[in-house]
Amino acid sequence: MFNLLTVRSRRAPRGALLRRRLLRSTPSSKSTVVQADAPGTAPGLEHLFALSRDALVLIETASDRILRWNTAAEQLFGYAAHEVLGKSAHMLMPPPLARVHRERIAHYRRSGEAEVFGDRPLSVPATHRSGAELRVELSATPLEPADGTRSLVLLTFRDASCQQQAEVSSLATARADAAHHELQAQLHECERLLAETTRDIAEPVARVRRAAAHLARLACEAGSAETERVTRLAQVVEARTRDVEQTLERITTTVAIQNGTFTLEADRVNLVPLITRIVGDFRTLAPAHRIKLGAPQGLTAICDAARVEAVVADVIQRAVRRNPRGCWIDIDLRRPLAGVAQIEVRDYGRRLTARERERLGSDRGWFINQHILEEHGGTLSLGLMPEGGVRVVLSVPAHRGKLLAR
Repeated sequence: MFNLLTVRSRRAPRGALLRRRLLRSTPSSKSTVVQADAPGTAPGLEHLFALSRDALVLIETASDRILRWNTAAEQLFGYAAHEVLGKSAHMLMPPPLARVHRERIAHYRRSGEAEVFGDRPLSVPATHRSGAELRVELSATPLEPADGTRSLVLLTFRDASCQQQAEVSSLATARADAAHHELQAQLHECERLLAETTRDIAEPVARVRRAAAHLARLACEAGSAETERVTRLAQVVEARTRDVEQTLERITTTVAIQNGTFTLEADRVNLVPLITRIVGDFRTLAPAHRIKLGAPQGLTAICDAARVEAVVADVIQRAVRRNPRGCWIDIDLRRPLAGVAQIEVRDYGRRLTARERERLGSDRGWFINQHILEEHGGTLSLGLMPEGGVRVVLSVPAHRGKLLAR
């Protein structure tokens, strides 16, 4: 059967590599007569048919019966050759595809037009022996023996399950990306609303602060016995106002960190006047605490001055609050290593309770402080003093190269 075959002239579909390797063609005006290679020159046609990685099914057009069935077809569909030979090829197809297949075969029988099979493989479902659906690429190639005894069609099934899985994976990825972008948009909208809310609150808070300052001035000018009490009340109002501002700033910073929009504006900064100003403010705000500053004449770092100032102020304020009745607070600036600027804050106050030690460093404020220093390429460490109190060490890079390496 395979020694002398005629192939209807048309563009070879994808998957026809086997036929090109098997057959040696001679051009003709209407059709091409092909003949298997001579013995000893190449593997025999039957041998290559059996070794093809594509599932090859040879059918008779008159009856649609299966005449040949290779090993790849057994692996793809789950049928042994003796189970399918002589049976209709429709058993390999779901009903809609089987109907299309019948119509194509019938048209080819009537007209002899090979173009009805198309020039490209079709991505279609097929049916496994178990009843499961397979995804395959189907090509159909009409063949005719040279003696014209009967017409044949070679069906080539290529497993497309990997391609289907890739498509499903791509679709899932696209959906995940769309969901991610939608979530990002929602987060940015929340951040925008939060920023607007913060700005709306900032003005009333500023008015409260101005009112507290005015109250303190009036108490001083009055010179009455209530002056000290009113002054302290003004200081309390000032402190509470500062707390509100700090809380709003922490919320805004937390949202920016979570959204990935947190940024630094780093520049070369002399830490000595920066820390000196912070210490001066706290000496005024917390007169019961003895705050001592040890610093060289200059200590330069590459940092965002506003962010570092907020971190240092928060650390000192925590020391003040842990010891409301007053304590010694030492602040030292030094350069322990080349390329590193270090700020150390130590309070010699009361010993922390077990619960306080457990929660030390775990609130949102510490999280923000840690993040700010890590974004600089620096570090933040906490420890307990042997005499009681807490030791906090902050470090930031002194060279721009370390910050750019982040």
